[in-house]
This record gives sequence, C-alpha cells and structure tokens, in this order.
Amino acid sequence: MSRVFWFGILACLILSLLACSESTTKPKTESLVYQVGRCQHSAGIAALAEDSCFTATFTKNLLVDLCLVANCCPDTNRFALSTLINSDTILITVADTASSLCDCLCNYKVRAEFQNLPLLQYLVLCSYNDSIIYREIVMREN
Repeated sequence: MSRVFWFGILACLILSLLACSESTTKPKTESLVYQVGRCQHSAGIAALAEDSCFTATFTKNLLVDLCLVANCCPDTNRFALSTLINSDTILITVADTASSLCDCLCNYKVRAEFQNLPLLQYLVLCSYNDSIIYREIVMREN
C-alpha cells in the first residue's frame, strides 16, 4: 500500500511539472506582399531616379514599401510577387507579367508585410525582373 501511495504522489508531481513548463514553440513568420493601388501618375518617373522610394518601418512587424517603374497598361494585377526569408535576409521578388501595351511608363507601389520576425535586424533585398533594385539593412525600432 505504501508503494502505491508514493508512486501516486510521484506521478502527480511529474504531471504537475510537465503541465507548468513553458511552451517552446515560436510563432511562425508570416508575410504578405501586394501591389498598392494602380499607376501612381502623381509621382514623377524622374523622382524615382533621385529617390529610391524605399521605406521600411520595423517595430513589432516589418512593413516595406517600394516603387517600381513599369508600363502603364494594364495597371492592375501586373506583377507576380513573392517573399523568401533565409536567416537574416529577406528577399522580395517582383516579376512584371503583363505585356507592354501602351507607350507610357508609370510608378507602382508594392508593399510587403512581415509578422513574427525573431531577429532585430534584416537585410532586405528586392529583385525586379531578375535584377536587385533595393538592398537595405532594416533594424527593429524600440
């Protein structure tokens, strides 16, 4: 009877310790990348040559905005967009999938959002039609 009693106490103690342990699973990093609106006629193409048009805000989440120059027609759903995170490097890939149907160029804005990033600093690369057009180090703000 005494062995059964002590075995029961030991089993209860082990179960209570296991129930109180902290979870070691980290939330999965999530990303979303999309074209913001249509052609940005108000921002001149010349301005893109002077200013990189890359902005990043990194507090809890990372928000990246970047500009691209592409043909005016069609001005919606013209890009294939994807992201890849490898250690401390984030690659945003943009491919222009639409035909050049008009004799004009437009500025387009692309936004990438990242949640649950574990590190404090990342190298953000943007590839547009197989060329790296942005290469920026982004640090988490306090």
